[in-house]
Amino acid sequence: MVTEGKRNTIARYRKKNPDKIKEIRTRHRIKLKRDAVEAYGGKCRCCSEEQLAFLTIEHGNRDGSAHRELLGKNIRGTNFYAWLRKNGYPDDLGLQVLCANCQFATWSGECPHVTSHLPSLSSQTPE
Repeated sequence: MVTEGKRNTIARYRKKNPDKIKEIRTRHRIKLKRDAVEAYGGKCRCCSEEQLAFLTIEHGNRDGSAHRELLGKNIRGTNFYAWLRKNGYPDDLGLQVLCANCQFATWSGECPHVTSHLPSLSSQTPE
């Protein structure tokens, strides 16, 4: 149990050290995300992108909205990664790692990495 005196000490420390607190929270958020991404494959399932900044956890069954409704609307981003860790990174939710590009592309159908009828920029001829 945290006493009132301890709470005040913590509050003073946070007020005096905002940069340190920000750094600690940033490291914590990155660790939560890295652990979740690694638990679900460590790279984009479609294009194999591995840069953590680009990677997301996606509901492959297209039921993310229903799942968030069940968990509570505030379960997004870092809160979702914390929930995954707390629940042992469940494998029965159809979760997968996709980079932001591939995830965005799947909203309108299938990712161009899978089937593409559009030319890439490098294959287009200059005008």
